[in-house]
Amino acid sequence: MKSEKYILVFVLTLAWSFSTKASDTLRSYKLSSSYKYIASSTNATYPLQTARIDIPKPMTLKSINVMVGGDTGQFTIRVFGHEGGVESPIFKKDLITPILVKKTVAGYQTLEIALPKSIKLTNNQFFVCFDNIIGKIGIAYDNYETLEKCNSTTGGVYRYTYLYNKNYEAWYYFGNNNLVIDLIVDYDMKDSPQYLRDVTESAGISLNHGSYAMSADDFNYDGYIDLLIGGVLYKNLKNNTFENITTQAGLSGSANAGCFIDMNNDGKMDILYLSSAPTLYINNGNETFTSKQLTGLPATPSLSSFSIADINNDGYPDLFVGQLWAAYPDSMPNYLLINNQNLDFVDSTELLANNITRRSRGSQWVDFDNDKDLDLYVANYYLEKDELWENNGNYSFSDISYLKNLDVNGFMGSGSNHGTGCDWYDYDNDGDFDLYQPQLAHPNFMVQYDHRGSTLYKNTGAPYYNFEDVQNSSIEYEETHAGGAWGDINNDGLADLVTTTFYGCRYIDLYLQKPDHTFEMKSWEYGLHEVVTGEDALWVDTENDGRLDLCVGNENKFRLYKNYENIWYNNFVSINLSSTTGYKTGVGSVVKVYSGGKSYMQQVSAGRGVKIQKPSRLYFGLAKAETIDSVVVFWNNPAKTKNKYTNLQVNKFYTLIEDGNVITSEKEYVNKNESFSVNTFPNPANEYVNFNISYSGKQNNINLEIYDVSGKLVYNNINAFQNQGRNFVWNLQSLSGQEVLDGLYIYRIIANDKIYTGKIIKK
Repeated sequence: MKSEKYILVFVLTLAWSFSTKASDTLRSYKLSSSYKYIASSTNATYPLQTARIDIPKPMTLKSINVMVGGDTGQFTIRVFGHEGGVESPIFKKDLITPILVKKTVAGYQTLEIALPKSIKLTNNQFFVCFDNIIGKIGIAYDNYETLEKCNSTTGGVYRYTYLYNKNYEAWYYFGNNNLVIDLIVDYDMKDSPQYLRDVTESAGISLNHGSYAMSADDFNYDGYIDLLIGGVLYKNLKNNTFENITTQAGLSGSANAGCFIDMNNDGKMDILYLSSAPTLYINNGNETFTSKQLTGLPATPSLSSFSIADINNDGYPDLFVGQLWAAYPDSMPNYLLINNQNLDFVDSTELLANNITRRSRGSQWVDFDNDKDLDLYVANYYLEKDELWENNGNYSFSDISYLKNLDVNGFMGSGSNHGTGCDWYDYDNDGDFDLYQPQLAHPNFMVQYDHRGSTLYKNTGAPYYNFEDVQNSSIEYEETHAGGAWGDINNDGLADLVTTTFYGCRYIDLYLQKPDHTFEMKSWEYGLHEVVTGEDALWVDTENDGRLDLCVGNENKFRLYKNYENIWYNNFVSINLSSTTGYKTGVGSVVKVYSGGKSYMQQVSAGRGVKIQKPSRLYFGLAKAETIDSVVVFWNNPAKTKNKYTNLQVNKFYTLIEDGNVITSEKEYVNKNESFSVNTFPNPANEYVNFNISYSGKQNNINLEIYDVSGKLVYNNINAFQNQGRNFVWNLQSLSGQEVLDGLYIYRIIANDKIYTGKIIKK
């Protein structure tokens, strides 16, 4: 914590106010008829004086008006960015060329500084700094003490004015006053669309669960994803709500993490509690479980990660568990455990050649080199080297992280960093898996020892599969990054990224990927501005509506954010796998989707990052492509089978079976003789729209929903269609009975859990 030292000031009173013609003015100080200014005698000792500015929403900074008191003189004005989220700037990285400003009139003077170029600001704070102040002048401040913006024993105390002492090379806060600065800005938009909205309570989920461990999969095979929060099992009720069935399902006790695992490969998803007393719950097939104590799985009191895969291709899932520390900073061992095919494990950590006990935080199985076997990545904390265990092909592993230039900084030529999680994903759609490596890095140590913040590693592909540190991704440095999760949240075919943070007063970041594979922060637009999270995050489509929802912590409590973004103009496909010769869930298998002249690749994963398990069902955004050319599956089975599937459609949920068959909507085989079509007329319309549907096969509960372009539900009708070929007429009125406005509307017809979408124009 910074020293609580105040700076002497010279006081002068003057009636004064700003006037500006700018569209928006951002200020932190309170308007008054009298102000003070920082005594000029302090300028030599404190040559750099700064205002920390909270950014209420994305904006463009155009000019700065500042009040200066005293005689005449000059100073240089500088603008620094987010600076890693700390309360005072350490890097002092200029966003513009510093501007020399002269004060030419004695007394208080308002100086209007037009910036040579506008500055786009999307994070939660930035800094306006006054450097090299010459003459008997001082920056004005208000007479009111303002409570700090945020106060956290872990994350810092966020005040508004700081002065840099050149003798001690340290920042001191200047009381609780604000400098008299007006910032002339243009806001991107007035109100946030809040595409992601907290629905935890309305979804039937307790607000008191911690967010330290989150798993998602369909444990009862009803086609909807269920949740395991720590050791609490929530069944998806298929109506936007969940039910806590932990007790009635036969689960009990506590868990450092719970995960879904088909331990005996019988096609029923079991549950594993990882803790000091590991317990396996065997799925009875009727939404209940029978417990079994495990003797081959060591206690994991310091569990930090788990990763499941069939690494020896015997059809049974194996397990890696990582641990951090017991009593800080004493490290705890990691374990590699092979399934003994009798509902237990055998400790086989010796397969990791020359394994060293390190302080681990994250892990994931991934085929980084496309050789059709599974390699293991382990993210380590405490400046200890991360590990990339290459599968040697004989079920032994060698750590090749140094050879691949992973987790390296410039300290003494071989330094490492504080790894805090991991997520492997082909983010640039070039056919190999890349790595997002969240890392905690303190600014002072970055300057002194070249510690690295979160890093995006691009896989260079064949033949060497090396990794390049992507320096220009536009992912901003944040001191306390914890976890990171990829997911295409707007279905445009480009993987987006959410990153979580440790500590109070530190906030989640959400980035949308752009076509050039750089990223743009959109936390505010998605309703996540200044949300304090936790260790990691999980993307999952909880409602089968074709949109990824977000499971994440808010003040380290589990929260479910539903995705309300209107993305009906983009398409998707969801793929589930069912192996007949390997591990039935298909974990470790790679799926490639060819659509719209592009290809997309994902690997089925079970356990990544910090105690996160995303569903075995994969989810591909396809942008505006309306057809799927083919889907190719590289099965993780003994024969390394490759299957090609055709005649799949967009906006559907499929299970691809290793024998070549296809199941749609998790319930029935695709029947090529079945058809469904929708015709709307007139369209455009001004009085009514006639929906005419025709189909073959049995159709029940055909529902109609109509949305406006913002994603708001305008009209719905349950069982609108009841007979084959039936017409339904919508009179262009909303649910409240009012005529809808002119514009574009999206209809969704839901039939037998399939979704058909289209557009209507009202004019």
